[in-house]
Amino acid sequence: MVIRWGIIGCGNISEQFATCLEPLEKAELVAVASQTPGKAEQFASKFGHPKAYTSYQDLVKDTQVDVVYIGTTHNFHHDHTMLALNNEKHVLCEKPISLNARLAQEMFDLAGNRNLFLMEAVWTRFHPATLKMVELVKAGTIGEVFTVQADFSIIRAFDPKHRLYNPELGGGALLDLGIYPLTFAHLVYEEFPKSFKTSAVLGKSGVDETSAYLLEYEGGKTAVLSSSCRSSSPHLGLVIGSKGYMSVHDFFHPQELFIRSLDSDEQHLKLPYDLLGYGPEAEEVMRCLEAGLLESPLMPRATSIEMMKLMDSFRAEWGMKYPNE
Repeated sequence: MVIRWGIIGCGNISEQFATCLEPLEKAELVAVASQTPGKAEQFASKFGHPKAYTSYQDLVKDTQVDVVYIGTTHNFHHDHTMLALNNEKHVLCEKPISLNARLAQEMFDLAGNRNLFLMEAVWTRFHPATLKMVELVKAGTIGEVFTVQADFSIIRAFDPKHRLYNPELGGGALLDLGIYPLTFAHLVYEEFPKSFKTSAVLGKSGVDETSAYLLEYEGGKTAVLSSSCRSSSPHLGLVIGSKGYMSVHDFFHPQELFIRSLDSDEQHLKLPYDLLGYGPEAEEVMRCLEAGLLESPLMPRATSIEMMKLMDSFRAEWGMKYPNE
């Protein structure tokens, strides 16, 4: 069964996603769309010349498209997903699924009402090293986990028009970067915190340039997390348990696990994959479509909504609201 893909938005992330589709036997890129003149044609020329549309409406009406990947900026995720769903297309939408939980709920409600697949593209959930980490935690390899630490920070020079700094585009460290350490903690604990304390440095454009999150879970478990677009870090994820610890070097591109346990010698596991990294999530979408599933057990709808609620609560503490919410 060949799954025919369409892509809305022809930026860098979409190009990486399309590159990862090429080696997948069951995937075929049949259409791309951009509203920037000439951009769809240029994009299509790199990937075997699928149909190039200048209208998103034309792409979602294309009967040859089975599923649409939404690769536009955060502020458009809701509208572009609703457009695709209203035209009977399954959807894989880049993270964050929307600007807030209310909009996310609307999207998933429509998908459910129309019996269509909709998944948030949080790529780190599908990488082999991530899945192995979850397996080892569940197996009790390091005992009962009580602390998770993770930071995801990158340096990006201030530019009020860039998506990281522009509030009109849903900018800020939290939605773009912070979602990754928050996801890392959720993968380990498989629950959301009962309470939290946060802090944020709001920059000249009014979005969080640096933010930190101290989460408390049932049973005294904690997560110490942070993100920033004004500094750089090694993206280390650390899981600490009663019998040892596990470290994930660069949990954004996880390929190695280091396990130190009281019960065994230190382990170093290598689980390589294509560094572009979008293949595993695309394969999961196609597996679900073949199986007739409307959501993925690895990225369920409820998890996306609860994550948005959590980030909404953080922003409410900071008094940070997007103009187009």
